[in-house]
Amino acid sequence: DTENTEERKQKLKEILQDKKSPTANVQRQLPTDFLRPFDLSLAPLLRVGLIKSSKGQHILMLDMHHIITDGTSQEIFTQEFMALYGGKELPALRLQYKDFSGWQNNHRQREAIIEQEEYWRQQFEGEIPVL
Repeated sequence: DTENTEERKQKLKEILQDKKSPTANVQRQLPTDFLRPFDLSLAPLLRVGLIKSSKGQHILMLDMHHIITDGTSQEIFTQEFMALYGGKELPALRLQYKDFSGWQNNHRQREAIIEQEEYWRQQFEGEIPVL
């Protein structure tokens, strides 16, 4: 898997260094609105572009704002994308976001119950009045 990734990186490097399609040529092919700051008030915070080189090869460009991904997530995304591109099937995930969300909700509910219990303990502190 690592070998394939390194091989693909080398091919991309060759495309970018191609005498018929130097980096400057690739940069000229970039859409003018691709490399620009993101407006955080507008979705999506992701851009995808495709450039065709002089040899008929293609360069997929991906630009994401750092607010939607970190270095580790970006690496996982790249590895999984390359695996899918290579026709591989990804293993099923053990945990989903819904699992995390459920844990968060349970934690918040427990906190709310504890707050309510504390409120009523304070209400009934001291002697109980005679009716």
